[in-house]
Amino acid sequence: MIVIGISDKGSAKQLANTDPKKNADQFIQFISRELKPLINKKYRVAELELLVGHSKFRIFTTHYWMTQPNDFDIFSTIDPSYWYNDYKL
Repeated sequence: MIVIGISDKGSAKQLANTDPKKNADQFIQFISRELKPLINKKYRVAELELLVGHSKFRIFTTHYWMTQPNDFDIFSTIDPSYWYNDYKL
């Protein structure tokens, strides 16, 4: 199993990069076009790919699923805070 963790360390930049109203689409393109191909090239990988989001990162995970549903086999949100931003998702 290969696990890629993205941590914001409390920074506003990571929240902006995963916000569908800000930079989420660019971040999705980075994951899809750069990160995943790099991992697939450097490591032996299985065919099953999973994206997991927790709390506010689940907004990004849900947005990713809604806009690019074929990029991952499974999209999972844990403890989703859909109340965030007055339920604007």
